[in-house]
Amino acid sequence: MIKTESATTKLFSGLRPKASSKEIARGNMNWSQAKKRYPSLNPFGDKDKDGRINMEDCKPLNRRKQDDEIDSLKGLQRLGVLNEEGKELIKDLEERKKRKK
Repeated sequence: MIKTESATTKLFSGLRPKASSKEIARGNMNWSQAKKRYPSLNPFGDKDKDGRINMEDCKPLNRRKQDDEIDSLKGLQRLGVLNEEGKELIKDLEERKKRKK
């Protein structure tokens, strides 16, 4: 028996579905894609050894890509892990960023 394409499949053959995590290159995955492909990936670890924890890293498997330092600290603040020194550091970094502009 030969399988044939349905009319619906032919109609939508030009549209490409979103890439699954298996089609995305390892270094280009964001946290949610990497966690889906590698379920045992530790969110508080540092897989690419770039100094950022995996769940706060924009590309947790690519050591050359990192989030802005302020964004990472704000993420830790949302988790309730940041102390008063960290909060002061956020304010200082935001002031420096404003001065550069």
